Amino acid sequence: MRPCANRFLAALILILLAGAVWASDATVVVWGASVADTPGGKTVARLPAGVLVTEEKRENGYSRVSFRGIKGWTRQDNLRVYDGRLDDMRERTVLAQGIPSEGGKYYIYYWVDGKIRKYSVADRFAEAAQRCAPVSEIRFSPRSDMLLLEGVTTNGGAAHHLALFQFPTGKTTLLASFPEGDNAIEGTMFSKNGAYLAVIFRASEQRSLAVYRTDTGDYVGGVKDISGAAWSSQNLVLYDRSRIWIVPALDKSGLADYSWTKESHLTNIREEWLNDGELQISANPEDVAIASTSGVFRIQLSTRQVIRTQYKGLLVSDDGALNFSLRGGVPSLRLTASDQPFEEYSGAEPKSEFLRFCGTNFIAKKKYDKLDSLFLVNSKGEEVYRYRSIDQAEAASDNGILAEQETDKDISLIVIEDPWKGQFYVILDKEGK
Repeated sequence: MRPCANRFLAALILILLAGAVWASDATVVVWGASVADTPGGKTVARLPAGVLVTEEKRENGYSRVSFRGIKGWTRQDNLRVYDGRLDDMRERTVLAQGIPSEGGKYYIYYWVDGKIRKYSVADRFAEAAQRCAPVSEIRFSPRSDMLLLEGVTTNGGAAHHLALFQFPTGKTTLLASFPEGDNAIEGTMFSKNGAYLAVIFRASEQRSLAVYRTDTGDYVGGVKDISGAAWSSQNLVLYDRSRIWIVPALDKSGLADYSWTKESHLTNIREEWLNDGELQISANPEDVAIASTSGVFRIQLSTRQVIRTQYKGLLVSDDGALNFSLRGGVPSLRLTASDQPFEEYSGAEPKSEFLRFCGTNFIAKKKYDKLDSLFLVNSKGEEVYRYRSIDQAEAASDNGILAEQETDKDISLIVIEDPWKGQFYVILDKEGK
């Protein structure tokens, strides 16, 4: 019986190898990918770029896929398959981009030794940790319980992977995988309440956008051949080379097309709004702000009226006292009320460099004993604090706490500096103490 059993097992292996069936996540990376009833057969559906499908089988250059009741075959080069790893190029420690506040405390999140840790700046202690696969970047969402993870893998060609991470439970939800190069990720944006995530990427040689629900990770809509986007509450403000329009993020189909229509049209783009051929905008529930050579314009969403504002730049301090612009590579930091520039941070060759606003203050790079140093500066231009240990503001809070990750040979550490306590300290060990 044993020889027969061996022959049966060998035959079974050959059958499985000839038509292996499994289930893998795969992202559609071309627009209008055909899903056919048979390999190379009649098209039964077309899928947009950015959709995550289940790949069930491969055969002669085709993959059998399923997505929300749609089943069929598509070319394998329409897909980027996820192999189960978010990242294989990580550094030893990954510091999250930002220092959020929660319950009156500021927290630093970082990945090390297979865990993401939540570190209290005030208590100097990692209050919680969750197991997580290696990652390249950690970004915050407006939801205090959720992080956005990005990883890079090189097996089978470099690819970037995006996933949502629920910190209280440690659950990871894959959103999409994009091959590096023609399908590079160019940006991510959460809606104000964190219910949706928009991803700008390249597909079919066009700048594209896909939107996902953050509670489920489901794809809800997309658009191709755009120049950029911004969130206005739960609506998307989109623009191409000539027009600006606004659309709701979610519709009943679950596969929304955010392309321009007459009904969604806001305004045509004026030549003076372009900065090196690009438009710079920001949005809120009431209006859309647009930078220009002569100042900032606002489109009132209720009336579609375009009006000029008192600001010269889109970046504004929390109290509105200062605003910053960058046009043609030339920075300008200005007092809003008088429209007078801070000469030290403005012009073709400014003496010091404006980096970012932190509440009503800002971070600047200035010379100190002939060396570049970071300073916290108030709206009057007065130096509030000089940072002693931080060279790069890799993560910042809204009140000026900075953090920086450093690696020296086999030692990796995070430096934190609090200007209001005049102290800096280092996270060294696995427990974050």
